[in-house]
Amino acid sequence: MRCSVPPPRRVREPIAPLIDVVFLLLIFFMLVGVIAPLDPFPVEPPTAERAAGEGGGQLTILLAADGRLAFEGMELDLPTLQARLGERLAEAEGRKAGVELKADATVDSGQVIAVLNALRAAGVERLALLTVRSSP
Repeated sequence: MRCSVPPPRRVREPIAPLIDVVFLLLIFFMLVGVIAPLDPFPVEPPTAERAAGEGGGQLTILLAADGRLAFEGMELDLPTLQARLGERLAEAEGRKAGVELKADATVDSGQVIAVLNALRAAGVERLALLTVRSSP
């Protein structure tokens, strides 16, 4: 009598540990990655001996070399910037929100002073001019 031997069954590899690892990596990169909006135009800040660091909850204004202004990802003219910044400062009244000015290194100093005067008129009390550290 002949006994038939059943064909060997394929052993399936468990993929649950692999899925766990992939989800852990996904969560890790979501937590570590920084999602920041892109600037509407490129700005190269001036160099300084000590660089001012960017603060977390600051309002940032960009001033391009050709005098264009941007705030919250939108290009604005100076009166509109002053009005919108006044509104934002009124919203953050109790938190003492600071403002950062990221001006291009080649921008005319007269334009920087005009923007600074407009910021003061809008009610800005704390202002930082962003710079990058010069290489030794």
